Amino acid sequence: MGLRPGVPAARVLWKVADPAEWEKSLCKYDVALRAVGVKRKKEKDLVKWDAAMDTLKTRFEAQGKLSLSDLETVMNWKLTKGKFRPLMNLFLSNSPSLVQKATEETLGSLNAPVAKALAPLCQLKGIGPATASAVLACLRPDRFPFMADEAMEAAGVERLYTVKAYEEFAKVLCNKAASLGEPWTAERVGRALWAEATSSDLLSSMADAPPKVKKLKVTKATEEKEGGAMEKAATAGGGKAGKRAADAGDGEGDEAEEKLPAKRRRAPTRAAN
Repeated sequence: MGLRPGVPAARVLWKVADPAEWEKSLCKYDVALRAVGVKRKKEKDLVKWDAAMDTLKTRFEAQGKLSLSDLETVMNWKLTKGKFRPLMNLFLSNSPSLVQKATEETLGSLNAPVAKALAPLCQLKGIGPATASAVLACLRPDRFPFMADEAMEAAGVERLYTVKAYEEFAKVLCNKAASLGEPWTAERVGRALWAEATSSDLLSSMADAPPKVKKLKVTKATEEKEGGAMEKAATAGGGKAGKRAADAGDGEGDEAEEKLPAKRRRAPTRAAN
């Protein structure tokens, strides 16, 4: 299984111990997100869904649950930001009451072991550990990082969409956050890794792209104008050339000499003694 684009750069970051370098990578997140949105032709939507993810915790805690519409936003965000998979129709087949029940149980399991925290959401159709982790990351970023492919591979975790793989992923990102210190969380570490990989891939793509040549639109009027200018230049050039030829003479040797006045003709050359 090949690595996701940009992961080598994120793996370099993973080995860095300086929090300042991690902050630089995290600062690339917004630009990287917009770049992905442009690539998928959904820039405005992705930016809107990303902003909604930031307020998911507030809505969750205020309502004590999430609606089918709330989780649809999570699905749109995940499927656009990461590798697209045809899961939306399957997810929308869940009943609103089932979604509310599952999210109520999720809110009550945020302090439970990772597998148990994932379980309520994974009961829904179309939702696996990766999508469930997107919800958990909004609620408890200190414990649950979003299961992004690039972040998993950068951290040395095999890209498998299983509960066991997520448990390992969450563990190593929590450890990395602890080593970086405040204000780093597991989710913050994951975002920095994703941003570094995505921005690196973007720069690589720009470097490999051939330069665009702007095509000029030539109209009939332009052609006539340019043609007239060329003809005028040729006529002017011919006149100057003719004048230079006249000044210099039309030929060489005796033929040219015949055209000179008699008093200016050259004297015969004496034979050498």
